[in-house]
Amino acid sequence: MEYKEIKLNDVKKESAKFLEAKQNQNINTFKNYRTSINYFIYYVENVIACDVVSSDNITQILEMFKGSLFAGFEYNNRTVKIKASGVNTHLRRVKTFLNKCLGLKAEINKFDVADAKYKALPINEIKLLINECSNFFKSNEIAVRTATLIRFLFNTALRINEALTLKEENVIADGNEYYIKIHEKGKAKGELTRVAISEKTYKYLMDYVNIKAVKSDFVFSTTRNSKDGKAKPLARENFNLDIRKLANYVDSLHATNISSIVANNSSHVFRHSRAVYLLKEAKQDVVTVQKILRHRSISSTLIYLNPQEEEINKVRISNDI
Repeated sequence: MEYKEIKLNDVKKESAKFLEAKQNQNINTFKNYRTSINYFIYYVENVIACDVVSSDNITQILEMFKGSLFAGFEYNNRTVKIKASGVNTHLRRVKTFLNKCLGLKAEINKFDVADAKYKALPINEIKLLINECSNFFKSNEIAVRTATLIRFLFNTALRINEALTLKEENVIADGNEYYIKIHEKGKAKGELTRVAISEKTYKYLMDYVNIKAVKSDFVFSTTRNSKDGKAKPLARENFNLDIRKLANYVDSLHATNISSIVANNSSHVFRHSRAVYLLKEAKQDVVTVQKILRHRSISSTLIYLNPQEEEINKVRISNDI
């Protein structure tokens, strides 16, 4: 392989261009890549004090970076310490940047992480979260926003980033048809995917939009205006924090265990729950659910089935001849 060597200052310049492109595509994807790349550049510059990355040293640097993310290292006066699955995600983003922008390829083994256990909430517990919003949140607008977003994520099975980047102009009623247009993961900027919604879901969205104190281009937005006089889109981390606090509150009132499931899955728990509900309760076929979730591979949908041992045994001993 041809030898390549890039000075750290040039790495920084290329990362700025790469992140600018990501920002133009999707703000949440941009933030995720920015965090991973910033960790990497800081690590190279300040932890191992290296001013050049090359085809000869990049694998070793990434191995050290991987270990330090997991064990913990000092970053801008705080300690960064990440669980194995998170380390794998940071490595994937950094490797994508290095390969696409710098032409540096590195073969590095990810941490061996057991298959994710996609725990789901039953409908009655999702309804508990929705119903307690008005009691838990002091602000009526935040209570309605949280309840609407929980309901919306479950009903549509959207990814959280797709929901938070949904614009008001892309919530559409056309006669008896209701649908939204979203920027789907992996699609080019400006390329929107049409997703059908129910009349009930449409009305919940409009009811929330109509009570917002500050207008916004985005459906789910902050309660304060920015410099342009409009509210910014709600940040994923802020919604995650809200639902964790809400889950703790609901647990204390109803002796449930929602908080432990929300803590592990965050806002993605509602997409998980919809998938499990459709497969196990509504008895929909896996191909239909794959299309609803917009998975490229059916193997991604199959993980939600995860049958329990008693279910397997019940099938084993039934339908004999």
